[in-house]
Amino acid sequence: MQLTLELRASVRCPGCAVMTPLLGPQTAVSCRGCAARIDVAALAADARQGGLRYPFGAYYDAVAEAALLLRDDQPCRDARSSHGSPVALRRLAGPACDACEAPLPWPAAGASELACGCGERMAVRWPDAASRAWDPRLTCVVGGQRAASAEAREPTAEGKVIGCGQCGAPLAGTTQDRRRARTCAHCGALNVLGDAAWLALFPQPEWHRAFLLYELDDERLVALHDALLAHDDAYFLDDGPRRALEAGRKAAEAAPRRRRLEAAARGELRGARLEGLLEDEDLTDEEVTRLDPLLDDAARVRIAPKAAPATLRRWAQAASPPIRALVAAHPKAPAALLTRLSRDPEARVRAAAAARPELSAEALAQLRKDPAPEVVAAVRANPSYVPGFWEKLFG
Repeated sequence: MQLTLELRASVRCPGCAVMTPLLGPQTAVSCRGCAARIDVAALAADARQGGLRYPFGAYYDAVAEAALLLRDDQPCRDARSSHGSPVALRRLAGPACDACEAPLPWPAAGASELACGCGERMAVRWPDAASRAWDPRLTCVVGGQRAASAEAREPTAEGKVIGCGQCGAPLAGTTQDRRRARTCAHCGALNVLGDAAWLALFPQPEWHRAFLLYELDDERLVALHDALLAHDDAYFLDDGPRRALEAGRKAAEAAPRRRRLEAAARGELRGARLEGLLEDEDLTDEEVTRLDPLLDDAARVRIAPKAAPATLRRWAQAASPPIRALVAAHPKAPAALLTRLSRDPEARVRAAAAARPELSAEALAQLRKDPAPEVVAAVRANPSYVPGFWEKLFG
């Protein structure tokens, strides 16, 4: 399964409180207000789910929620990280061009950029220490910064006017004046510029969009189901979604076996690969029936110990004596079926039935007269056989 999450994240500077956008998953960034280095990893060190690994949802796994509960173009529920900086995640069908929003293909392994038909090129970032700190499951990151060969965009501040919060008169100052506190020349009120006003004067984007790409195999999908189902108090999991998750987990867990069965039906499994499939303890009668035409006698002997009574009754009619003998020795074989197999034309099948304690006394007595020595020996060794007077006397 391929999963794409659109990431928009910022971090608040502990020194000047200015919000600085993150270029995708980053563990450190320079504050755009005071130029101080912000250690994002340190700010998130006390996150409830283990630091940066879950910076976009301290109470649950947002990747699990997106993969299992959301449709395309739906946002994840928790829009803030546990360390107080805003983070927004949204599930999308795939990465998109920053310039024209055209869908982009999944990047090929090792690709350094994705090119759009409009001429835009977006950088592709494969896992590094910073992205693994955010989430070790990441396959790659698209965007957040333009490809190195692309022309940089320069911000502009022309035409921006900030009004006094008391009288509305324009505040004095230029784009070179980076003071947050401004005194109105008209009324003398002190104004402290908030983030919105600051961005109007210094129009760097509050968000940089990046796309987090995940390749989720069956084992990972099962783990994602477990990540959500483990939280009994999760506020977004009422009975309906929880039942759907439990059913989805069973389906994800069974998917590898289903694909192996489909490969066997297409004739793509032979020898040891087919026998390995038969070792699955969870094979159902229906799956056994689908496999039956593909099996030789040895394979059938391996699968028979897992058979249900209905399957055993079907196999008791098989042309292969080893299969009928195995049915006679099976612990789930019904007594009526054992009685029928005690009259089988093959001595090995009768001997297997004769060794079963569940076989009726009448059938055991009949087998005591069997011409095959191995059958008589099996009857004598059967703990349920109680010989009569003459048999005790003459042996």
